[in-house]
Parts: sequence; structure tokens; C-alpha cells
Amino acid sequence: MRALPVILAAFFLGLVTSIPARAEFSDWKALYQKSIEAAQNGDFETAIKGLDRVQEETGPNPAVVFNLALANAKAGNLIKSAMLFRLYLVMMPEAPNAQAVRDEIARVDQEIAKGETELFRRALAAAAEFPDMPEDPQSFQDPKKVSLFKSIEWRAREVGNKIIVEEARKRAREAADAVGYDYSPSERDHLFRDNLDDVGDIIAIIEDHERYEDPKDFWKSLQAGVIDLGHYFPHIAGTWLPAVPAATFADDEYRRNDLVRLALSAGRNDPFAREQRWHKNIVYLTENDLRDKVLDGRPQSEWKALAEEILAHDPGSPEAWAALSSSKKALKHILETGGNPFNPLGQWYDTLTVARMSLMVGNFDGIRRSRNQVVKLSGKENDFAGMTDLLHHTAKGNIGAALSQIAKRDHDWGDGWQNSIDIQFARTAKTAAVFLIEKGAFEDARKMLAEGVLAREVPPLLARIADKLEAEGKTGEADALRTDAEDLAAEIRGNWKPASDKHLKAVQRWQTAGKNYGFASDNVGSIERNVASALDTEHCYSDTKAECIINSLYFSAKAWGDARMTIRSLEKIDPETAVWLDPQQRLALKHKREAAWRAAQSLAADYKAQNRKTAPGQSRQEAEEAERLMELAGSQPAGDRAGRLKTYTRAADLKSTAAIIALIDLYDPAQDDLSEWEVMDHVADGLERGDEVVYERVISGFRTWPEPLRKELQSLLHDASYYDGTIDGIMGPNTRRAIDEYFGKS
Repeated sequence: MRALPVILAAFFLGLVTSIPARAEFSDWKALYQKSIEAAQNGDFETAIKGLDRVQEETGPNPAVVFNLALANAKAGNLIKSAMLFRLYLVMMPEAPNAQAVRDEIARVDQEIAKGETELFRRALAAAAEFPDMPEDPQSFQDPKKVSLFKSIEWRAREVGNKIIVEEARKRAREAADAVGYDYSPSERDHLFRDNLDDVGDIIAIIEDHERYEDPKDFWKSLQAGVIDLGHYFPHIAGTWLPAVPAATFADDEYRRNDLVRLALSAGRNDPFAREQRWHKNIVYLTENDLRDKVLDGRPQSEWKALAEEILAHDPGSPEAWAALSSSKKALKHILETGGNPFNPLGQWYDTLTVARMSLMVGNFDGIRRSRNQVVKLSGKENDFAGMTDLLHHTAKGNIGAALSQIAKRDHDWGDGWQNSIDIQFARTAKTAAVFLIEKGAFEDARKMLAEGVLAREVPPLLARIADKLEAEGKTGEADALRTDAEDLAAEIRGNWKPASDKHLKAVQRWQTAGKNYGFASDNVGSIERNVASALDTEHCYSDTKAECIINSLYFSAKAWGDARMTIRSLEKIDPETAVWLDPQQRLALKHKREAAWRAAQSLAADYKAQNRKTAPGQSRQEAEEAERLMELAGSQPAGDRAGRLKTYTRAADLKSTAAIIALIDLYDPAQDDLSEWEVMDHVADGLERGDEVVYERVISGFRTWPEPLRKELQSLLHDASYYDGTIDGIMGPNTRRAIDEYFGKS
């Protein structure tokens, strides 16, 4: 086995020395060297903290990733190091030290399995110290000590740790015998299978589908597995959505929302997702899209209609109001909705977003209002006020004053918040830089980029300036700036370049996965940290502190097991990039994945054939034709509104529930291609036929509909003699009663 170096002192491919020194938001090169020195001196925690910050600045850089992996391994953070070493090989499959890294991955993987077992055994040892107490006949539960061993056994079963399962069962029997309790352990074989969805192992779920006694349990497990895989590899998970029929999750709102969210974030043109995207729990994704377009300096013609459409569904959207220069309404909504008690800075972040968007749309008064609000929220002048000042001075053209806000930022937020605050400052400076670029103030923009923006985000913005210069006919200046941008990008990445766009996406995929909570939380830190956390019983809510310690230990052990299983799941689903495995393993995993895909497609087709439902009052022939039309609508371009409206209307005429809901979502009072009476005529027909899905959508969505739709439904109910109140578009008791009675008559 080849030995790994203690640490790589310089960037793996060498520093680019031709780039002149310049002022920067953070001196990441100096921080890199300090982190290396800390690692060489055995201070791995300091090294990790510094290298994490450097990675935030540089993005993918093989030397930073490698050294961060090595420092984590030395500190005992085995799971994080396992993911970082894998990321390094995804980036550099032909690296000179590739074999040594493969050997290190194998060693770390073995240590993870050992660490998991050690944590379980510490839980067993702690449980063994618990006093023997007889069964309480009033509780109908196992004696406490037996129960503790059973809990450890079950957690071990979930992660397939057979050694601990046997040890825990033996201890439970001994504890039962000590108090004369008749203990009959249950096999609980399903626990491992049930845990497959938590670790995103959709391949194993599909392979094991015949062991699910109820097909509904299989589909629920596969749904959850796709969702959890999406936390790590969203775009890959999104490609498996067609293998999960929408009908299998339409009745579960939370799971439906998760799957629709996954489809939208993965960029899939999925008809079911398009129909659901305006749901109150998902609309934030569209708001994020609007925000990003505005902050990127896109012309108003690319996002104004989207902002208006958002307000038609979510009248309180801060992003939409900020985009349309109504900062007062945006800020008022942020105050009225209240903050998240788990993130006291949430309202401050949202208010800052309004300020950033206000700069981009030229609403400078919105910046002033935002500043007043963050001061009101915090009760003092702080960094968030400083960020709004940066935006204000940028708007006024006073770049010196704007940059001074960066230099004055507070460095005493503490480890828990400092990095987050620094990132917010860098994002705010990036917004200022984009504003200056679009304004044509290129020199000021370059100053802002040099001193305020994260290093990895500077090259593409310099290239953007170059494009603007070329459009002005300044070809020579543009070419020189592009060269500077390319050289800077090379310096930041340590001269690493992806071989292709596909290679870059693979790197980004594994980088995203490695940052997931499942690989980065304290529960999967070093064994020493997990034990220390278990012994800290200040916030113990169990009957005794001993139980808190035991519970914490086996919870950490299971977290290690889950992480171990998740890594295997990712390798199964993406074997092409798992270059640490030998070629035969990768080929076998690829064949398994392809077989699972074929099986899933077949199971989905069987499900549709066996469970094709007709809506109330709909014939089988109408249902089949409506399904064909809905599939056609899913293949039509998202921008082809006229074509989709025509298709959905034809399907709604055939009593398609999904088409009726789609028409509700497509209705836009600002456009004259779909009237409110056309939509409500189909809705009323669905209610009259007793369509429960249409009824639920009316009850849950009425308040968020555009006013003309709400009033039209009241008018229809009035004409049918079910409603005699005011046509005001308000869901009061009379309106609700009229809807219920109209639906109930079926």
C-alpha cells in the first residue's frame, strides 16, 4: 500500500505566479498556508476550519480538497474524509497519487465500519451498567434494561450491523433472565429494508420489491428513496421520477410536495410538477427563480410576467413585490410572517434580499427602507445595516464608501455565524458588482470584484465585462480581460480544469453530496466528539441521564451506519464516476442499475394498467383519452401556453381531474386566453360529479386564487341557488357551506 503524504504544502499543480497580487475579500492564499502549517503541527481542527473557508472561496481545487480530506482523516472525521477523498478522485482520476488515495479510501471505509461498531458497543456497555429492574405490570412494557438493549438491536438492524444485532440480543436475554422476565425477541427483518429509503438506495428497494407484501408499501418506499437520493444527487434522482407513477403519491401531500420540489429543482419538464408548482409549500422555488433572474441583471422582459404570475398565486411574495419595486409591501410581509425561532437571522436575510433586488431594479428607496427594517429587527447598527449601506453607496456611485463597509464588517460573530455573515457580505458585493457592470461602470465593478466578491465568482464576472467591452467595439481590451479572467480562474483552481462539461457536473455532484447534513453533521464526527456529546446531558429529556447517554451513543452509531450505506447508494447510482472502485465493480454496478431501471419501468407500467382510475362520471374511454392528452401536454414546451391550454381544455372536457387543476393554475387575469368562467365551469362540473380531488383543491386553494376566479365560483353557486351572500371573493362560512352542499349533492 502506498503511503499518503502528511500534507500537500502547495497547490497540487503549482501556483500561477504571473498574476499580480491584489486586494481581496479574504486573503484566502494566506489562510491556506496557515491551515497547512496548522496541519503540519498537528492542529487539525484549526486546519479544517481554515481549509473549509478556503474551499468556500476557491470552489473545486484538488489540493484544497485533498488536504481537507487528509486533515479530517487525521482528526478522526472519517465520514467527511471518505467523501472528500472520493471527490478528489472524481476531480483527478489520473492523479499521480491516485492509487494511494484509493488505498486510503479503502482504509477509511474499514475504519468507518469499525467506528460504527465501537459506538454501538459503547452504548451496549452503558446499557449494561443500567440497574436490573423487574417488569412493571402496569406498563405493559419490557423491563427498562431489556428495552434499552432492544433499541440498540433495532438500530443495528436498520444499518445491517449483524455483529451488534447478535450481541444486543444476547444482552437482552441476559437482562431478562436476571429479573425472571419471559423475553421473546422478534426478528424485525423488515427494519433494514425499511431503512433503505432513508439512505436513498433505490436500486436495493427495486431489487427487493417482491418482499413487500403490500404494493403500496413498495411505492411509498421507492418514493421516499428517490426523495432522499435527491438530497445528494438531485439531478440523477430526478431522472428516476418517471419510474414512480404520480398516482402513487398524489394522496400524500408531504411526499407529493417533496417529489414535485425534486422535479422542479432537477429541471425536469414534468407535467405533474408543472401542475403542482403553485402549491403554497412549493411556490418558493419559483420565487427563488425570480430572485436569481433579477439579481443576475436580466432585463425586465425576462421576469416581469413571472413576478406578476407569482403574485396571482401568492399575494404576499416579498420577492415578487421587490422585483416590481414595491419594497414597502415586500418588507411588510416579512415582518408580518414572523421569524424562524431556529434561525433568528432569517428575517434579516430576507430583508437584505429585498435591498439587493431593489438595487437591481433601480428602487433605491427600497434600500433605505430595508436598512431601517434590519436596524429595527436587530435593535442596533450591525453588519446587515452595513450591507445595505454598501448597496446605497453603490447606487450613488460612491465606490470608496461602499468598499469601506466591507473593511468595517464585524469579525466577532463567533464560529457558528461568522462564515455565514462573510458569505452574505460577499453576495451583497456581487450584487453591487453586477449592478455596476450592467450600468457600464466597469472600473468600479472591477474594484468591487477585487475586494468584495468570493474568489471563485470573480472570473465569470470579469468575462462578462469583457463581453460588454467587445460589444462596444473595444476588442483588444476585451481580449486582455478575458485572458486575465482565465489566468485568475486557473490560479483559484490550482490549474485544475475539468475534462468536459460532463466531468464538471460529476465534480459538482459529489461536491454537493459531500456537504449534505448526513455527511457533515456532528453525529458523524469523530468518535471522541460523539462520546463527548453523549456525556453532555444538560438538555436530557429521558427519565434518567444514563438513558440519554445510551440513546445518544446508539443514535450516533446509526448515523455512522446510515452514512456508510448512503455512500454505497451513491456508488450504485453513479458508478461511472466511482473511479476508486475497480473496473469490474463499476461495470457490475452499472448493470445492476440498468436492470433496476428496467424493472422499475415495468412495475410502473403494471401499476398504471392495474390502477387506472376513472374520475366520477368519467367513462373508461374518456379516462384513456384524457390520460393521452395529459401526456401530450407534458411533452409540449413550457413556453407554448396556447398549445398547453388547448390540450388541457380538451382533457378537462373529458372530466380529467388533473386537467381541471392545471387550468386553475394556468389562469392569469392579465391574459385574455382563458376566462374565469371557463375555468370555474370545469371546477363546478367536477364538484357536481363528486370529484374529491377537485373539492380538496377548491377548499385548500380558494384563498390563494386570483380574485376573478373566487368571485366567479361564488356567482356559479349563487346561480345554482346554493349561495346567497355577497360576491366578494372571500371564503367565509356561507361560501364554505355552499361549496360543501354543492359537492355533497352528488
